[in-house]
Amino acid sequence: MAEYPYRFYRALHRGNEGDVEFYRRAMYGAESVLELGAGDGRIARALVDEGLRVTALERSSEAIHLGRSAPGGDEVQWIEGQMEHFELGERFDRIIAPYTAMFCLLDSEALLGCLRAVRAHLERDGLFIFDVWPADDFHAEGEVDQDEDEESDAGSGKGSGGWRDDWQEDELAPVEVDGVRYRVFESSRWDRAAQLLDVRYRYEPEGGGEPVEGAIPQRYFLVPEILRALEDAGLFALVLHGGFDQRAYDEDSERLVVTAARRDSTLFTQ
Repeated sequence: MAEYPYRFYRALHRGNEGDVEFYRRAMYGAESVLELGAGDGRIARALVDEGLRVTALERSSEAIHLGRSAPGGDEVQWIEGQMEHFELGERFDRIIAPYTAMFCLLDSEALLGCLRAVRAHLERDGLFIFDVWPADDFHAEGEVDQDEDEESDAGSGKGSGGWRDDWQEDELAPVEVDGVRYRVFESSRWDRAAQLLDVRYRYEPEGGGEPVEGAIPQRYFLVPEILRALEDAGLFALVLHGGFDQRAYDEDSERLVVTAARRDSTLFTQ
């Protein structure tokens, strides 16, 4: 499938309620911030208003073009690149990865590579903050096929029971792109043992015509995996929140918000 056209992506995926204000608050005391997987800078451009030096890392040239031309976009330093590995030659007071960007890292090696790069680019007392959807209950409650690996192997990301063939399709709210209204259909399939989701979108013009398609592959990580990967990269989770209102994370949380720091941070001695 061709790359997801970003104009269509952003028409549907608009962030989560409260995320912009949360990341604004998280900038207290900071002078610089790097956003990973920034898209068109929905968050990054909002942080420009806080008087920060804002850098946005994004792999899609289309998203960067749209971000540069949006309000505040000309004040962001845009860098086209991958989250898995980056070398920018500077450090930041804050590094953020909003809107489940971390689940776009499709295996454990990519996650560790990203976190090691975060460690290398974070000021000693800086903070790394990201949010994802909580995957632990979703994974645990899934029905286990008989031919899948034993439960003790689930979470390793090494084995796979294979993709389930029963695509689940739902119609979402319509969107408008470049003056054209589209019906939107979301379909997904799941490889539970490998913790992979293949989510696809089909945009059908209401007036007829060729549909536009896009896909978002995700590899979800469980909380123990996230904590272990942070430690392996020289980072440490300071706190897990269950929402942008900073409530405690528990099994009923709708978001997982992680705030981490370097292992050698003086935050541990204050």
